[in-house]
Amino acid sequence: MTDIRRTWNDLRLEAGRLFQSFVTRETHEGAQMAFDVETIGNVRDFINYAEANSPVADEIMPGYWPTIRLYWSRAEPHAVEIEIFDDHFEFRRLIDRVVDISHFDHSPGQPFPTELDAILRTELR
Repeated sequence: MTDIRRTWNDLRLEAGRLFQSFVTRETHEGAQMAFDVETIGNVRDFINYAEANSPVADEIMPGYWPTIRLYWSRAEPHAVEIEIFDDHFEFRRLIDRVVDISHFDHSPGQPFPTELDAILRTELR
């Protein structure tokens, strides 16, 4: 079996498909949910930033809310996930069935938090 590696461009395209798929998604209360402009901007900012500072994520998927989750299963010493919201990022370390969550405020177009930068450079290398 051939090991197909994703590229950051593949993830950009998949993010665009996910943005479109949420236009018609409904919540369990029946309300329409869609990605807001800030979430889309934060996803684009994060992918552009991560492309220069970390290996490509293994997976991209929607979150529970209209958010995007990126997952690195091969991160060492444990798997890592980043969920991208409209006003922040949540960095999750998945360690022996325990999830360690760090919260980083971020608005589209703003500089990346120094603490998140340090984590990306050390935990995703």
